[in-house]
Amino acid sequence: MKFERINENRPLWTRNRADISKEDYREFYKNVFKETSDPLSWSHFSAEGDVDFTGLIFIPERSSYDQFEKFYEKKSEVKLYVRKVLVNDEFEDLLPKYLNFLKTLVDSDSLPLNVARENLQHDKALKSIGKKLLNKAIDLLVSFNPSPEDEEELFSEDDDETDENDGEFKSAYEKKVDTFDKFWKNFQKNIKLGMIEDHDNREKLAVLTRWYTTNNITRLTSLDDYISRMKEGQKHIYFLGGEDRAILYFSPLIEKLNK
Repeated sequence: MKFERINENRPLWTRNRADISKEDYREFYKNVFKETSDPLSWSHFSAEGDVDFTGLIFIPERSSYDQFEKFYEKKSEVKLYVRKVLVNDEFEDLLPKYLNFLKTLVDSDSLPLNVARENLQHDKALKSIGKKLLNKAIDLLVSFNPSPEDEEELFSEDDDETDENDGEFKSAYEKKVDTFDKFWKNFQKNIKLGMIEDHDNREKLAVLTRWYTTNNITRLTSLDDYISRMKEGQKHIYFLGGEDRAILYFSPLIEKLNK
């Protein structure tokens, strides 16, 4: 008897990253996670150690309409494969709650294929995967955050295309800033919640934050940018919370600070 392989396509996460195009990742993301828009960024990695696995983490373009409804009852959207077979797509503690907006896939040969779903949550190997997955997720967010080094890159691969909104050429750094501002608009509550709950990663998450300042109440400023403008001898950062930035700017509480 002669057999013929019909489907020659290997699962995307098992292929060499150098052979996968950006469009391949985008199409995979849309198909697997049932999304209609492209991801803002992603990370494709392999982890080794006490447990080996391959992972894919995607940052969505926008938050879901029910992002904060029954927030602490929601499970992380992590698709777990064991030897390329899907065994679960929801987890209670694989990623902390504040990162439940990420779309994630994990494939490991270290887990037993016939493991019961109810036992997965207590599996030591899975706990190890969770720790490594958290580190990779934080690394993705930090690398996604525009840094001063990015300004050295003048133009991106598609710099021959004009921006649809203003018809002007934009550098890679400007595009990255615009994309990150979109991310911040959608997921700032998650990052601020992470700063409260995740003490180990608080400083890394703080770098991601954006603020309106007395220096410019119409454009968001990163914490690093603010610190770079601090006056000599300034030891504290003061802030006000409210609904109207203009009213806050003229608040008598910060009148002397403005002067």
